[in-house]
This record gives sequence, structure tokens and C-alpha cells, in this order.
Amino acid sequence: MNNKLIKIKTHLDKISSGSFYKLLSIVIGFTATVWFLIRVIPKPSRASYPCQQAAFPVASGFVLWLVGLLTIKPSINKIKTAFPHKLWIGSLLVVMMIVSFLIWTMVSFSIDINAVPKESGTPYNFVPAKSNFPRGRELHPAINTNQEAIKNAYSPIVDLAASPNLGAKTILFVLDGLYCGRKWRTYPLHFPNPPFNNQVEPYENSDWPVSLLASLDGVAIDCVGLDILNSQIKNNIDSSGHPRILLRNNADDYLMEMALADNPPSGTKYIQDGKLVNSLGVHEHWDGNLTRKYSRNINHSKGKGIELIYLPF
Repeated sequence: MNNKLIKIKTHLDKISSGSFYKLLSIVIGFTATVWFLIRVIPKPSRASYPCQQAAFPVASGFVLWLVGLLTIKPSINKIKTAFPHKLWIGSLLVVMMIVSFLIWTMVSFSIDINAVPKESGTPYNFVPAKSNFPRGRELHPAINTNQEAIKNAYSPIVDLAASPNLGAKTILFVLDGLYCGRKWRTYPLHFPNPPFNNQVEPYENSDWPVSLLASLDGVAIDCVGLDILNSQIKNNIDSSGHPRILLRNNADDYLMEMALADNPPSGTKYIQDGKLVNSLGVHEHWDGNLTRKYSRNINHSKGKGIELIYLPF
């Protein structure tokens, strides 16, 4: 009996050792990676699903660990062997190798970061379109709602966001709302309405939006950005009687084109790689400027749209 107890204790000790948890982490990481690829590659919009949002950080961590294990670690060991007495040469080569790996990662995938708001309150800067377009010069007329971007018109943002070499490589969308200006070359503006409640006068005060938004869905994050802009228009007039923030007509047309890319309001046939482009994300607006709830905030189990999660800091 005592021998059996000793064997059981020894077995439990082995299980509780680091090797078991390492193996468990590898299995979970591999499973998350396979699950994410199987679900998202055929239909990229699935990346916004809650299950995929949960799987992505685990899968990405596993991939980075695997790449480091197979390439970086062996290379570092070889460099140490080759330059045992010249550590500075080995250190330099290690740094160059890590930088090369980071550049490769940036080429293979992209993280889109834009500011809110810009261009007199037109929210098209939120998607990977303008940041992936050469300086945005030729793009402006087509996305300016006062020029070619009339209601229910073709939007080049859809093609840019659906491109396998541009938007399709974007794995994370970020809105920089630390300081927000009307145009790209102007002074920042305070946000006087909830949830920011910034002091507007005098201008020289420390109240600013100081916010960051992040999402795996480029359409959803733009919807939230547009709602934020719209919520800051009311009761926001300067001493000369002019509105501090403007929102152009048809400001969310491009969002509807993206969300309904396979059957858009413009009737355009958006084609990539010879195939009709499917929906590029979720389009909806919150229920009110004070409550700021989307369909998944209202009903998490049945809602099929956006869920806005606040993380105060």
C-alpha cells in the first residue's frame, strides 16, 4: 500500500513540474492557432467573433514562441559559439537578427493606427485606407463627401480594405484619441460631452479625451469613432458662434459599403482576386450618447453587432 502511495506521489510531482505546464501551453497554443486559421482564412470578418478574439492572443503568442524557438534561439547559440571572445560582435548580430525578424513581421502583417477626429470630422481616416495610400493625395476627392463621395457612391476604401496586400494583412485597428483636432494641421480640441466631459474654456487647461480604441474589426471601430464625433457636436460652440466640431453629410456611407460589400448600397461589384468581396465588418451605431450601448452590450447572447468595453486608466 505504501509503495502505491509513493508511486502516486511521484507521478503527481511530475505532473506538477514545469514540463507538464509547458506541454499544456503548447497544446493550447497549437489548438488556438489551428482554430483561428480554419475559421478566419475562409471568412476574415469572423476575426471579430468573440471566440476568435479570445483565440487570437493565444495563437499569436504561440506563433511568436515557435518562431523564436526554431530560429532566434539556435541562431543566438551559434553566434555565441562563433564569437566566444568578442561579445560585442555577437551582440550586434543578435540585435540585427531581431530587427530583421520584426521587419518581416511588419511586412507580413500590419497594425493600423489612426487619429480621431481629422479632416473636419470625416471619419474615413479610421480604416487602413488612407494610411495605406501614398500620402492620401489622389484619394481625397473620392472620399470627400463634398466632392466625389456623394450618397451611395463607390468607395475606394472598400477595395483598399479588402486588398490581400493591404487591409487583409491588418490584424489590429487602433484609434489614437489622446488629442483630437479638426484637421491634420491644426490645434487639438476638447471633448465637452460625456463620457469625456472636458473643460472647454479657458482653452489652456489639462482636460483632453486621452483615449485609445482598439478592435479586430475595422468597420466596427470606425462606427464607434463616428459615434464619438457625433456625440461631441452638441452644445459645442465657440465664442464666435461657430461649431468646434463638424460632421459631414454621408459620413458613414463608406461604412455601409464595407459592411455590405457583397451587396452594397452603391450597387458596385467589389472584386478581389476574381471573387466578390464579402462583408468587411459590422456596421451599427450606439443607442444614445448617454448610454452608449451597442447590440452586444444590450444583449450579449443574442446581439450580433458591436460590444463596447470600457477600460478606465
